[in-house]
Amino acid sequence: MKFTSIKFVLFLFVIGLSMPLQAQVNHVSSFGNAIDPEDFEFADIRDIATYGSQVFVLDNVLNQVHQLKVDGNEIIRSGALEISQGRGPGELVDLTALAVSESYIVIGDGRHQKIVIFDHQGELVHEFNINFRLTRIHLTPDEKNIVVSGFWLSFQGEIVHVYDLEGNQIKRMVSKPDNWIEIAQTGNFERILLFDNSFYISYPFPYQMEKYSYSGELIRRHINEELTEEIIDDNRLMRIDTRIVDLQNFQNHIIVLVQTEDSYILNVYDRELNQVNSIKGEQFNLGHISYLRVVKDQYLVVRQLEWTPHLLLFKLEI
Repeated sequence: MKFTSIKFVLFLFVIGLSMPLQAQVNHVSSFGNAIDPEDFEFADIRDIATYGSQVFVLDNVLNQVHQLKVDGNEIIRSGALEISQGRGPGELVDLTALAVSESYIVIGDGRHQKIVIFDHQGELVHEFNINFRLTRIHLTPDEKNIVVSGFWLSFQGEIVHVYDLEGNQIKRMVSKPDNWIEIAQTGNFERILLFDNSFYISYPFPYQMEKYSYSGELIRRHINEELTEEIIDDNRLMRIDTRIVDLQNFQNHIIVLVQTEDSYILNVYDRELNQVNSIKGEQFNLGHISYLRVVKDQYLVVRQLEWTPHLLLFKLEI
């Protein structure tokens, strides 16, 4: 009887090892959510980029890049990059999108269709013009190329454009979806994630993600039919009840922030777009959050818009 009990315990232990650990996300701190306007940290959060323990916030109202870092479980300020407003070299008018790497801080001007590259000291490296209104920019891990996506109504062909640091266009990839006009009326557009030698792109409707090689070859497509709902016309603006807000690389997984009506979910996928977990929790029922970013492969930073624009820091375990 004793031997049988021991075997049963060992069996349960082996089964436990084969089961995935319970994923969880916990709010640890906030930054910039002061009540007194004199204590506001941000006037606007147009985009967020992270590198290592550093967090960079693009502020289109103050015309600067706020430089922060995660120290322990806190976000603290470390500096700011002031941006001159105008049309001259190194100057921008409409701070639209931000990308950061070890060497560069790249800012896109959506109104003037311009990309400006700075070093981390704020010195101008290079700038160039593009022929469409950009929405997002990304730096490849080797820092050789800049990947740009744009406002779908502003160009006819592919939605992903790749440039070298001199502004030479290398390629154009990923055709606009067939239902792009309907999606554009909702105000929601694609999200892009660069991951080693491939990149991932998500669409707001249907719930869909695709994996591509850097050459533009489609490798895999994932559609979650259970999370796909109709686009609703409320006579003012088309609305999607379930949509992908953002996606990021976390510990060799892809985590996807999904809004379902008034709540949020974190879905976890492997690199081949197989779903391995889903995290729901009241900690995400915080109103309007967006811009999911990973810090130190341990924390999540998201933007919160209620009261005043500020940042929320979460610790994720998957």
